[in-house]
Amino acid sequence: MNVKLNLLLILVVGTNIAVAQDQSLLQGKWKIISAKEDRVYYNFATDSIFLPKEVLNEIYKDGHDSTFAVELYKSILGSLRNYRFSFDKDSVCLESKAAKSKGVYHISNSQDSIDLLIPMTVGGSPQLLRYGYTIMDKLLTFTIRMDNYYRTLVLQKE
Repeated sequence: MNVKLNLLLILVVGTNIAVAQDQSLLQGKWKIISAKEDRVYYNFATDSIFLPKEVLNEIYKDGHDSTFAVELYKSILGSLRNYRFSFDKDSVCLESKAAKSKGVYHISNSQDSIDLLIPMTVGGSPQLLRYGYTIMDKLLTFTIRMDNYYRTLVLQKE
């Protein structure tokens, strides 16, 4: 009986330590350095973009060329480069050049997710954003399910 109790205590304490470690690693200001949306990847640091053949074929069918496709996706994904996430012990702040919103977050190690509750517009009601996340090699990776694809953001501490 004592062995079971000890194992349960180790599991509970270990989980709380893991959450605390992730929370302390998370604290600070993070900038987005790359974004992947569905099949398109854009690295802001190197200004390089990957467009798969399927995406290019869709662009060609619409009468445009690859230069148009590159500029289009750089514009769409490039807007994300201006966002920063700042985490402290109890809150998160999402800011861009145009706006700043402060909210709260909760880490769920059992689901490897982080819930952000942030007002997305001035005076707007808070929206719950649930991201899958990892912190590895000093990079924070968020993955969120959109309507019919995934968006992945890679962030680096400033």
